[in-house]
Amino acid sequence: EAFINEWGLSVETGQIVYDNDANHQYSHPSYLLMTPESSLDLEGSEDYGYILIPEANPVDILFETRSGVTTYPLFKTSEQGAIYKPDEEKEEKWGELVQVEGSEGSHCVGALAQKVFNDNEEQKSYYSNVVVLGSGSMIVQNVLEASTFGNAKYLVDIARYGTGTTGV
Repeated sequence: EAFINEWGLSVETGQIVYDNDANHQYSHPSYLLMTPESSLDLEGSEDYGYILIPEANPVDILFETRSGVTTYPLFKTSEQGAIYKPDEEKEEKWGELVQVEGSEGSHCVGALAQKVFNDNEEQKSYYSNVVVLGSGSMIVQNVLEASTFGNAKYLVDIARYGTGTTGV
């Protein structure tokens, strides 16, 4: 947690993001259908289609730029998004969820933080990147293999971008 905080990112564990816009959900408000934010040019595919992000924790961007680190949202819900948490009054914690008061609006569920290092001798720039995804389920095999979703293509492109590699 301390590591990603230094990079301007934080994950709200124990909470889950819903999107109440039917156009941005797949069979349930916690199964988010998203298109990547366009603030980064991954130099990959022009169109990923929909990315399935099931049961995501909110990823908070703590700052946009500080100490040479710049943060970028990768995925955000519609303005009809909301955050839910387990009902603390119930014994079975995940049996029933309640909306976090005041959580209506767009929420980030994936972000990238980047720091540029300039080598003045070689006149070259090097980049360090940290990617935080709010859902581990978006990278499971059956989601990656589903041709309906662009998860596999997107994850390959974000990995290439993050490591500075190109090609096939």
